[in-house]
Amino acid sequence: MPNSPGSLEPKVVSDLELNKFGLEFRSPDPSLVVPFPAGRAMVAWRDPQQTAEEIRKFSVKDVTAYASFFEYLNDFARKIAVSLFKPPPTIMLAEKIADMVRGRSPLPSENPVTLIGYDQ
Repeated sequence: MPNSPGSLEPKVVSDLELNKFGLEFRSPDPSLVVPFPAGRAMVAWRDPQQTAEEIRKFSVKDVTAYASFFEYLNDFARKIAVSLFKPPPTIMLAEKIADMVRGRSPLPSENPVTLIGYDQ
C-alpha cells in the first residue's frame, strides 16, 4: 500500500490481521506530485529540506512560511486527536475547533485526550 500506516487505523490492520495476508506499507518518495498545466510540477519529498528547495522554485518567501505552517498543522492535529473508532466531536467542540482554526481562541494547552474525551 503506497502510504503510511497513519492513513489506515492500526486497529483495522490488527483486527483483520492484514499482515498475515501480505499487507505492507510503502513510503514513496516523492510523497506528492502536483502537475501544473504549463508543464511544471510541485514535488513534495519526505525530506523537509528537499521539499523546501522545491517550494523555493515557486516562491522564496513561502519556504519559511511552509515550515511554520507544517508545524502548526502537526501541533493542531496532535491536540485534537480524532479517531474513526470513537464518537465524533460534539457540535460544541466542533465550534471550539473552528474558533481555534480561525484564530479566535488559542489552541488548548490541555491534553487532547482530555479535550475530546478520547482514550488512546
